[in-house]
Amino acid sequence: MQEQTTICVAYTGEAVNDGTMNANELALALLALSNLISEANQTLNNDGSTIEVRISSHFERGSFEMLLNLVRTLPQQIKLFFSESSYSLGQILNELGLAATLSGINLLELIRQLKGKQPQKIERIDENRARIIFEENKIEVSIGVLKLFKSEKVKKHIDEAIQPLKNEGVDSVEFRDANNNEVRGKIIKDETEYFKEFAQGEGLKEKTSSQELMLRILNVNFERGLKWRFDDGESKFYATVQDEKFLEAVESGRISFGCGDIITAEIETTQQYVGVELRKSVKTITKVIQISKRAEQIMFS
Repeated sequence: MQEQTTICVAYTGEAVNDGTMNANELALALLALSNLISEANQTLNNDGSTIEVRISSHFERGSFEMLLNLVRTLPQQIKLFFSESSYSLGQILNELGLAATLSGINLLELIRQLKGKQPQKIERIDENRARIIFEENKIEVSIGVLKLFKSEKVKKHIDEAIQPLKNEGVDSVEFRDANNNEVRGKIIKDETEYFKEFAQGEGLKEKTSSQELMLRILNVNFERGLKWRFDDGESKFYATVQDEKFLEAVESGRISFGCGDIITAEIETTQQYVGVELRKSVKTITKVIQISKRAEQIMFS
């Protein structure tokens, strides 16, 4: 058993007015959109059905358009159990906000209204509806939208799909009706921060630890804010140096470095994770205690 539909995805702005886009960025964004729709199907239906996304070009002056042909297939062995309660392709796209044709708050609109804030409370109204409360606001959504909102994978794929908007000259991504080109959903450049915070928000935790280590300097970066490269004897890594006294000495020329120089420093490691999934690990040199050069040792504390 199969069902099919087609939506039009268009990136707009000066950088794409001639109908071209960076191939690598486009490929990653389209893969993210495909994964987003497939993950939404699994989140809402969880019935073994799969969605195949087929892409065809469709160029319109002033934007870079593609047609996504979606085919949802239900496994042969469970067709007899197909329920009317299952979400159709159209309903999945509507709940996401990629083809909003029904009334109510979809996922994209919910993220837009939250503006990066996390809900203070979520209440179940009945088997079909829930209420999301933040600050003085209350937003009523369908249970389907709530399920998508809680999915870590859905969050990740949305953030990946809008990466082209972070480039100069790409102003928006629009989801249009393939028949009449009417815009059914849209994300603009100024909203990307909301979606980034949404992707990193609920469930994201941090753990910070500090230790004193001897580190061999592999690469020095004299521009403030850029990372230096170190070797702790077991692994090589990049870290930001935030010891102002030490940085001022380097910038003034009072300290210079040669091959094999070692510093003793306090290093802070911050890990970001969701559940048991590690998202990011950031290292920062907070204090340089000593510099060990070939012929001398310089105490810096």
